[in-house]
Amino acid sequence: MTRLSDTQSVILSAAATRANRALLPVPGSVQAKGRVLERSVRALLRRGFAEERPTRRGNEVWRKQEDGRAFGLVATAKGLAAIGIEELEGRQSSDANADHGNPATALMSPTTVTISPGRIARLRKVIAHSRRQ
Repeated sequence: MTRLSDTQSVILSAAATRANRALLPVPGSVQAKGRVLERSVRALLRRGFAEERPTRRGNEVWRKQEDGRAFGLVATAKGLAAIGIEELEGRQSSDANADHGNPATALMSPTTVTISPGRIARLRKVIAHSRRQ
């Protein structure tokens, strides 16, 4: 399995529970703030576990271009696989079907996923550990 920090695991796990797989907002249990959090998220982008997508008004914004277009972050299929989540066969990935030029359809549609029991146990440990701190 891919090595991720606790922060990256929690962020990707939270994104997996959202219908649009958005990374933002990060869960309240994430202790990292500021530059540390930004480095964790940038590492997810660099490794292909997350990607920028045009976002609609009202959604969390990662960055804005000079022309005012806003971009959010979503977990990719590779990012979900890194935390042990696989899309069920028979469902096409929104990564392949997304209309990247249209902000109204750019965020991913809901996808059915499965999570291995071992991964669930590891996530529970990470969440419990972050709550104790």
